[in-house]
Amino acid sequence: MCYELSHFTEEPERLVLRIEWVTVEEHLQGFRHEAGFKNFFSRVQPFVFIIEEMQHYAVTDIAGQRCCVSEGRSLKTQKSLVANAMTK
Repeated sequence: MCYELSHFTEEPERLVLRIEWVTVEEHLQGFRHEAGFKNFFSRVQPFVFIIEEMQHYAVTDIAGQRCCVSEGRSLKTQKSLVANAMTK
């Protein structure tokens, strides 16, 4: 499971959580049953209730060399869930 929580440089109270998976089905059906989910959720739980927007994205072929490509997955098969949150 590859994920990252970032904050806006100009607005540090705004956060973006990005989660990667291979297929939408993997995310919607298997994500909560993965071994790392409990640790992941305990780390992001403080932000869950302040999510402003949640979107699913597919990665394109346009990317720089410093990209988060987990477990050797190609960019074409990688998908992301991005959640924008505001801290209180």
